[in-house]
Amino acid sequence: MKKYAPYFLVVIIGLTLVILFYRWQAANQPKPQISPEGISIEDLTPEEQTDLVQGGVDDYQEVQLKPTGLLGKIAALGTLRYLVENGKFKFSAITQLPEPEVGKSYSLWIHPLNSKRWHKVTGLELKKGGFIGSAALPADILPVEVVISTGEEPSQVLDQALFKATVPAPEEQSGT
Repeated sequence: MKKYAPYFLVVIIGLTLVILFYRWQAANQPKPQISPEGISIEDLTPEEQTDLVQGGVDDYQEVQLKPTGLLGKIAALGTLRYLVENGKFKFSAITQLPEPEVGKSYSLWIHPLNSKRWHKVTGLELKKGGFIGSAALPADILPVEVVISTGEEPSQVLDQALFKATVPAPEEQSGT
């Protein structure tokens, strides 16, 4: 028995390493993506926000946000990535903007082109990629004009607009 004792120690260490490797690999498996439910303005899940921000999927379309004169000589970039599926218009606005003044914040506003009413969709949050705002809306509101503004009231949106873009209606799918 004494001649086999060193082998038992090696076997126990080997089994411990195999178990630890299995547990590590099981903990690092990707989590399933959850899609939001409902028909009104919705927040996107962190996974959907990440997909829209990184733009790694070919299904996402992109519209450049055009800076307005209020930005002056500040180098600011903005992109709107969106996807229309299952009757939903899911989108993320990604902007490179300086920190807002004290007491101000950046907000994302939309209005359908067949309406004159502005709707505040979400506030932009500072994340790794810049100021980002994401939401989901019913797809039947397209086409829409999207504005990033510091205005807090619908009457102030255009006066304090920093970026503008127009998202077109989705193309009709032909049955042939």
